[in-house]
Amino acid sequence: MATKIFSLDDQLSFADLSGDFNPFHVDPLKSRRFVGGAPAVHGVNALLWAMENSIPAAHNLSLKSVNALFHAPLHIDTEATLVLKESDAPMTVDMSIISEGTIKTQATITYTQNELKTNFEISHKNGTGFCLERSPESLLGTSGSISLFCRPEAVSRLYPALCKAIPLAQISLLISTSRTVGMDCPGLHSIFSELDIDFTVAAQNNESTYFVKKFDKRFNLVLLDVATPVGSGVLTVFLRPEPQKQLLAKSALKIVPESFFADTKSLVIGGSRGIGEVTAKLIAAGDSEVTITYSEGKEDAEKVAQDIISAGGSANIIQFDVLSSRIPSQIQCTDFTHLFYFASPYIFNGKSGFFSKKLYAQFSDFYVHSFLNLFVQLNKDKLKMVFNPSTIAVEEPEPDMGEYITAKAAMEGLCAYLGRVHRKINFAYPRLPRTATDQTASVYPIKSNDPVEVMLKYLIP
Repeated sequence: MATKIFSLDDQLSFADLSGDFNPFHVDPLKSRRFVGGAPAVHGVNALLWAMENSIPAAHNLSLKSVNALFHAPLHIDTEATLVLKESDAPMTVDMSIISEGTIKTQATITYTQNELKTNFEISHKNGTGFCLERSPESLLGTSGSISLFCRPEAVSRLYPALCKAIPLAQISLLISTSRTVGMDCPGLHSIFSELDIDFTVAAQNNESTYFVKKFDKRFNLVLLDVATPVGSGVLTVFLRPEPQKQLLAKSALKIVPESFFADTKSLVIGGSRGIGEVTAKLIAAGDSEVTITYSEGKEDAEKVAQDIISAGGSANIIQFDVLSSRIPSQIQCTDFTHLFYFASPYIFNGKSGFFSKKLYAQFSDFYVHSFLNLFVQLNKDKLKMVFNPSTIAVEEPEPDMGEYITAKAAMEGLCAYLGRVHRKINFAYPRLPRTATDQTASVYPIKSNDPVEVMLKYLIP
């Protein structure tokens, strides 16, 4: 049994080898706005690592077939464990990659001892690095090709045992599927779901060609046929939802009564995107002086502030990590009248039927401890309202969200307590429904409420 914690450096090394620089895998800031909320390990990289640690003890090996199911993203900086299962089939390895109590990848690798002969030359150049963004409507029937490229020294550094055991051309084919999916087709908004390659069926060409034979709009499902001089097969891919676009500040002017929030100063924690962004634009449209905080996404926060200012509102931004015990002096020294608290980690990390103390502690750090730390250090002389949203999931619990729900319930209790102690401050902690944000984005169509309509209910009763 082997274990590994994939780092961002591992991601960049594989991206350099494969040419798959999709931001879903290599950009910590941009991946915040994708499904999973953090960089995901390239599925093929995890697969090759697993193969590296499970090679049969035999000579003159080559691959006969590879089937890999990428069930869920394996995130960087989390421990991955390789689990092998005995197979009744000869020269076959069944394996799973498990992380955070969940099977992330399952694969069946079948080897043969027939020597592979190839008559094509592997390219050492990995393409342009340009990530295509294809519209769903254009996918069906799309075709293209990429060169089979592989630098032997890079492969031997990343997968030394595998490089010695099987032909480099076969490793090159597997690596090329990552670039095909992540950079070419579907490209930017892709999630690799399954790889099924038969190395006994080779095409009479010198490249890897692909053809989209099916696109199912109901499930955002894409099937690609691939054919190479080493083997052929089918790649199954899902389209990842694009980052959620929220209300424009000028549109908020048409919704919020003029001067509704005049003479107020509002602090919006986590106002750079999602429901925090919507709230900042709505209250700014009513003439509140808005301060937006961000943890990492400075560019996102600047765009929100500039949008508000362009619409005639007042906005500034402050970098603030709520998990830090230190509160910026700009926050401590300002007489805010309203506090809106939207700080949150990614919320869909739970496992059905299993309660993780570690995950609960992470949620509690955001929703309870960090919120209390901020409130205690705020100047409360003019503070009139604190808005800290809970979730309808407290009433309608999902089996894989126990840690999130429990932490939100604890936050409700804290706000109720603070409201009794600070009677001049109105504490609002409504149980909001699922809203359309980056947090709630899903590969499958799921009904989500408009965050504008949700927040207007509480901002302008």
